[in-house]
Amino acid sequence: MYNKILAAVDGSKQAKEALGKAFSIASCYRTPLQILHVKEGDDKTKTSWHKRSNLNKLEDRQEFLREIDTMAVKYNITHKVHFRVGNPAEEIIRYANENDIELIVVGSRGFNRFQKVVLGSVSSRIIEKASCSVLLVK
Repeated sequence: MYNKILAAVDGSKQAKEALGKAFSIASCYRTPLQILHVKEGDDKTKTSWHKRSNLNKLEDRQEFLREIDTMAVKYNITHKVHFRVGNPAEEIIRYANENDIELIVVGSRGFNRFQKVVLGSVSSRIIEKASCSVLLVK
């Protein structure tokens, strides 16, 4: 049984699929869902974190948050969205460890800083370094 579930999202199609799976699993276990979006960058980019994110426009972020809220209503699950800046895999692992996450749900691929599809680099590192279970959604 999973009591602490984290969906790692970047706004990509695969991340949205993973988010749907995460809500479904959270619904089965009747547990709240933690959602984390990490913008690739460093301390210098924290003040302008939106510039290179695929959720870089306010409208895109608002639309994505509306989609999350719609899924939460559909599955009748409470959720909390968190944002961080840094290396996506490292920040996801750090968040999972800090919050005793039992399951990380992540898409098989997403966007990098140049808006190109990255085939599994972040998800591969999460699988390799996570101390909890990881569900990779294609």
